[in-house]
Amino acid sequence: MHINIGKLIKQEMIRQGLKPGELAERIWVTRTNIYSIFERKSIDTELLERICDALHTNFFTPMAEEISLKVGDNNPSDALDEVNMLSFQVMGDDLQYFAPEDIEEGFQEVKRLVISLSVNGSGFDEIIDLPQELFPLLTYAYDCAMEGPLKGKSDEEIDSLLFPWLEIHHPKLTSAIKDAVNEMLLERIAADVEGEYRDYIDYNEPTSIDEWFSLGKNDIQYFIDDLHERIQTVKRPLRWKPKSI
Repeated sequence: MHINIGKLIKQEMIRQGLKPGELAERIWVTRTNIYSIFERKSIDTELLERICDALHTNFFTPMAEEISLKVGDNNPSDALDEVNMLSFQVMGDDLQYFAPEDIEEGFQEVKRLVISLSVNGSGFDEIIDLPQELFPLLTYAYDCAMEGPLKGKSDEEIDSLLFPWLEIHHPKLTSAIKDAVNEMLLERIAADVEGEYRDYIDYNEPTSIDEWFSLGKNDIQYFIDDLHERIQTVKRPLRWKPKSI
């Protein structure tokens, strides 16, 4: 296809005056993923549906029109029927799809992690999203630590030893937690107007609309003691189902 779907999405987002972070929140992805979407020439249909909903724009139509032009000379009767049917199905569902009550039709249960942080000596309690398949591994690793090397340790010792132990024995797991924390901190900094985060966290501001905030050198410590109480289950609309990493 000649259509650059990522470019179309970016142009419409800018036309509506939205920021990448706002679009990311609407479709339940990280801001980093938004910039990846802008570079795509093709896109998963489920993700595109969520983007259509977020921007109230039918991006399926220009793709269907291009397919129509592309296949029209080869087999107009059969191919165009299929393209027109796709276009009809998408456009026919628009009013129902964009209706606010439509997202109430079904929900999924999603787990989230409450994590305590010490960033340059300042404490923060935050909630982060992780790929859902990591939660069984996280609870298993935690239970192993508590029944093994950390058994009988004081609360203070567990605070200081648990995450370093996980880093040694489950580096991929702790890397996912760190990535989620970094992404969360960047979102907080971007939306911070009271200085709650900007006054304590070292960061670099973007120099253009195509760039994003970046973290500087920060001393970050992670605390997930009493893990089973830190895992929350929330409900989200099925249509906004986030992708696993």
